[in-house]
Amino acid sequence: MNIQLIQGQFGGKEAIELITQMIHTKVKFHENIISNNDSEEDIKMREN
Repeated sequence: MNIQLIQGQFGGKEAIELITQMIHTKVKFHENIISNNDSEEDIKMREN
């Protein structure tokens, strides 16, 4: 399944801000998954 998340044209500053926020959101998503997961192997895989 493919889902388009963002469509449009952005200026330089907007693009940097958008990408920065997306990275922060992805990191937080993985931190939440790690905190809910007891498997040390899964945690190490996600940290990489």
